[in-house]
Amino acid sequence: MRGIYSPSTATRPEKITRLPQYHELLQELFPDDKLIRIHKELLYQRRYSTIYEKTKIGNKWKVVSRLIDTGPETPTVLYALNLAYKLKGYL
Repeated sequence: MRGIYSPSTATRPEKITRLPQYHELLQELFPDDKLIRIHKELLYQRRYSTIYEKTKIGNKWKVVSRLIDTGPETPTVLYALNLAYKLKGYL
């Protein structure tokens, strides 16, 4: 099946990215306020792991859980945000 664009458009995407409709569509798909909200969330997002340990308390053994901060875990979401910013021409 043939696409709706000419083959030369594949090598010159600026034919499309310069159109006002392209930027309107990007604004609709990736509104600035949503990108900013997600970016702020990611700046402070941390990844936590739960560790279970068997501990002797008095004469009895008990399983104790601890929550450990393993640091930021955001590469996939940051990549997606980076791509959205690039599409919108901010990077």
